[in-house]
Amino acid sequence: MTECVRVYANLTRSERVRKFMSENQIDLLLFTLVECGRRELLFNVVGVLVNMTLDTAQCDKICDADLIGKLILNLRDFGVDDWLLSSAVCKIVWNFLACCKRKDPISKDDVHSLKEVLNFLILEARSSKEAFVDESGDVKMTEVSVDSHIDEFLSVAGNLVQKLYGILPSV
Repeated sequence: MTECVRVYANLTRSERVRKFMSENQIDLLLFTLVECGRRELLFNVVGVLVNMTLDTAQCDKICDADLIGKLILNLRDFGVDDWLLSSAVCKIVWNFLACCKRKDPISKDDVHSLKEVLNFLILEARSSKEAFVDESGDVKMTEVSVDSHIDEFLSVAGNLVQKLYGILPSV
């Protein structure tokens, strides 16, 4: 299943493929996989969803399926252990907010939960980065790729948090 979804993650860069998936309800199957609990499979599903959030029609389906709430739960479960997955989830939410034409695409509870989770993960990411620095102030060679994943997460998550405060500043 993981390999099949990985192929879709690559193919869904094409609008024609995304349309085909929607017409044949393959997207709905992928939506259920958001709750699979398997990090590798979830990573590939999230890759498909990043591409799907480029289409307004898909954003409406994502809203109807309450995928944002489910993705927030995945951030809580896997966020600290997989910075690339966390970055990709943030990209989904960012794209979703940009393309969804509904008045309130994300519930106030989800905005609040997402801010809470992202703020926690940002603190954890910054703390992790400090652990990768050796006595000379350089990043340890064994941690360079993880460090770059954390940098990507911090960039994407920081921008998303700012956007969320713009949506619902008082929560």
